[in-house]
Amino acid sequence: MFGTRCGDLLPWLLSFTEWAVGLGTLKAPGASDDGFSMPGIESQKELTGREREVMGLAAEGRSNTEIAEILTLSALTVRTHIHRATMKLGARDRAQLVVIAYQTGLVQAAPPAP
Repeated sequence: MFGTRCGDLLPWLLSFTEWAVGLGTLKAPGASDDGFSMPGIESQKELTGREREVMGLAAEGRSNTEIAEILTLSALTVRTHIHRATMKLGARDRAQLVVIAYQTGLVQAAPPAP
């Protein structure tokens, strides 16, 4: 597993997340006990356009360096955007930020390749 890119693990992470949410053992920040609350939707309105853009690219499994190259920013600026989005949405870490991105529809899972 060492040397594997984050993007390679994304399908597994999404499957695990769906399984854990179905069991009721995993809840995103702000989720209610009924499991129907969509965390981050209201908070996501507080995100800047650039924070949403960076969050979406991070959710696709891209590294800070890759995001910086795509958006012509410094890696430190990307890190700052990730940190601010994490704080605004109440996420514990980058992985939870990715879960929120998928749950709120910011990013759509691509269908599996044939």
